[in-house]
Amino acid sequence: MSQPTDANLVPVAQYLRMSAEHQRYSTTNQREAIGQYARANGMEVVCTYEDSGRSGLTLRGRPALQRLLTEVHDASRCFKAIVVFDVSRWGRFQDVDESAFYEFLCRRAGVNVHYCAESFDCVPGPMAAVVKSIKRAMAAEYSKELSGKVYSSLQALARRGFHTGGPAGFGLKRVQVSPDGRVRRELPPGERKSRADDHVELEPGDAFDCGLVRLIFHLFVHCKMKEADIALQLNWSCYPSQIGLIPWRADAIRTVLRREQYVGTNVFGLHTQKLKSASRYVRKDQRIRVPNSFTPVVSQLDFDAAQLLVGDRLPRRKWSRSDLIRLVRSEAAEFGRFNVAALHRRGGPAALRFIECFGSVADACSAANVPICRRTATSGRRRKQRQAIKVQILDWLAEHYRESGRTFYCHTSTRRACIEDSLTISVRVAHPQVSHDSFGWTLRPDKLVDADLGIFARVNDKAEILDYFVIPREEDRNGFVNSKGAVTGNWLEQCRCASPADVIYRLESSGSSKICGVTRMLRQSEARRTRNLHSAERTVVKDVGAFP
Repeated sequence: MSQPTDANLVPVAQYLRMSAEHQRYSTTNQREAIGQYARANGMEVVCTYEDSGRSGLTLRGRPALQRLLTEVHDASRCFKAIVVFDVSRWGRFQDVDESAFYEFLCRRAGVNVHYCAESFDCVPGPMAAVVKSIKRAMAAEYSKELSGKVYSSLQALARRGFHTGGPAGFGLKRVQVSPDGRVRRELPPGERKSRADDHVELEPGDAFDCGLVRLIFHLFVHCKMKEADIALQLNWSCYPSQIGLIPWRADAIRTVLRREQYVGTNVFGLHTQKLKSASRYVRKDQRIRVPNSFTPVVSQLDFDAAQLLVGDRLPRRKWSRSDLIRLVRSEAAEFGRFNVAALHRRGGPAALRFIECFGSVADACSAANVPICRRTATSGRRRKQRQAIKVQILDWLAEHYRESGRTFYCHTSTRRACIEDSLTISVRVAHPQVSHDSFGWTLRPDKLVDADLGIFARVNDKAEILDYFVIPREEDRNGFVNSKGAVTGNWLEQCRCASPADVIYRLESSGSSKICGVTRMLRQSEARRTRNLHSAERTVVKDVGAFP
């Protein structure tokens, strides 16, 4: 920010905003109009607050305006007034009083807001206030009318069988088609069509992903497996999910089973969120459904059978933070202490919901002002320690491979990392445990993340790392370290590493027969799984057609 050079000029701040509207509202045109207004009224623009590509419906998502309203109340600010192009650039708030409220905050702090393209700015008085209110209502109504027109056009396109937005979904892909129905190209995730007169359609995606979709329906309908069991089976078999390294979960399987697009039906209007309002689901009778819009992935019989099985189950309740706090307090008042396992057996939320909302069950008890038992406090503390140690290990691995110029990808929530898109790593932490009068550390393989190598950090009660173990995937068994640090087996002793440097050396030992053998075995195993899946799909799904 620069200070005014002429003492006679009033220092002002200009606020610029542009969403995706007409060129008339570009930030360049706004700067020129504000500059002319400032020169004609003895002002000098000393600072600029700009929100480019931001909607004016709410204050949320407009960091420049938020910063401006904060600095208005700062006594050391370098401006005495604010200049905006017109009322619509200040905002298209659906409640016109909200726009007036933000302007009142500035005026109460001694900073007036000037609109250089409005006629009422030059003629103050009661009529100017009336015109300003009308202008604010017109700005809000413009957004409402534009939203209605856009939504109507999207509905018209959906009735013609076109895809109107959002990701395609697992096993599907988006393609750009010309007005005469000719497919131009496949659209990668996040990319939009390049021509305004073209449209987007859905088609079956990769053959392997389509086979996984049919396999999920077969396991659920014919084998009577639950969603969680299907997710566990896919993770154990190392079948990739839509995001790749993220493991399958029960809710992802449930989403696949309920997705009507897999039978070739184009669906529009599952939920709506008009004018930045809260998202709400649309009833089934109000949605737009166009059957036979594209080639189906699964048969209609399997899909209908899956819907009957899913419909028989009670919908999962969405527990809010306040609901969880009330549950903790009621459980503690009734039973004297809070036991999340007993609560889950009676139909309450699982421990994972408390962990997602509060960080741990102990933190949930603290938020509800409920005494924490020793076991819950220890479990919550160890969970935080494990997460911190995993992030620490992944950070120094990422720093090492970044300095060496090699590709390294890591995901802390799934405890998985990948080096050069070939060697996958699972990071785990082993705490000391007491069981059957024995004290030691148990190293258990990660079943959710089927990786080439597992890095185990052995820690003490103070969360201090004692040593590391780099265990290959072929050693699919538990290892045990006793209280003196001795291991139960020569195979585990060969995997011990004393420092992070030893861990990196073990990972980079491309000449190591163990690591190379595991990687070679993994690739051969993946090839066998792929062939088995193709063979199973040819025999399981006969009504959809031959598996590609």
